[in-house]
Amino acid sequence: MFQIHEGRAITKLALLVLITLGAGSCGDRDCRRSLNLNPDVHPLKTAKKTRLVPCDTTINADVNTGGVDLDAAFICENDTVTWQIPPNLPDKHTFHVHFANGSPFVGGKSDFPDAYGDASGKVKGQYQKLEAYKYSITVDSMKPVDPQVIGGGNP
Repeated sequence: MFQIHEGRAITKLALLVLITLGAGSCGDRDCRRSLNLNPDVHPLKTAKKTRLVPCDTTINADVNTGGVDLDAAFICENDTVTWQIPPNLPDKHTFHVHFANGSPFVGGKSDFPDAYGDASGKVKGQYQKLEAYKYSITVDSMKPVDPQVIGGGNP
């Protein structure tokens, strides 16, 4: 064995810490398993944290900004979603909604022009995870705005 000079208390302490850590290390074994004093006790499995969100079914076009009242609308499986000019405004306003990269609607419906009275669509029936779909809306020939709808995720 080797000797440490008496005046080197710090060195003694450091060596003691290294020896203790080295003796307690697990090497290439799973430390949690090897240090379990009671093999009948297993860690609790917790479910993912979930939160229900309200489903948006009506999205109002904003004739002042050219956008919509919901920048991120949460849509739910099998619901019908409708874009509209708010009912308290005159009928002289128009809009067009277009999904360019994928659609959350049955049959892949991607265009919702209010001029033809078909500004609604039925949401797909099943999502494996949350999916976000950006779309553009043009209100009264203003510059298009790009909000999004988020589908899926509700249990």
